[in-house]
Amino acid sequence: MDAATSQTSRLSQAPLRLRRQQGGGGVLVWAGIIKHELVFGLKMDSNSQTYCQFLEDPFFKQWYRKKSASFKKTYIFIQDNAPSHAF
Repeated sequence: MDAATSQTSRLSQAPLRLRRQQGGGGVLVWAGIIKHELVFGLKMDSNSQTYCQFLEDPFFKQWYRKKSASFKKTYIFIQDNAPSHAF
């Protein structure tokens, strides 16, 4: 068996362990980079209540509120619908 065949057969095998992303809780490390600016970098419990509280308090009330009107007109907030993002 050559190297290409060996690699193909390894890639086609099912993974040994399947699990949900962020299943079971834990610590979430969050960082945001917007227009070459590090918005926040922090660790928090990875549950929806903590995440939504973070967005409401430090993110929108402190960081976003200080931005110019022109920035706010072009800013689009996107999240990936992970379980901890739903409240």
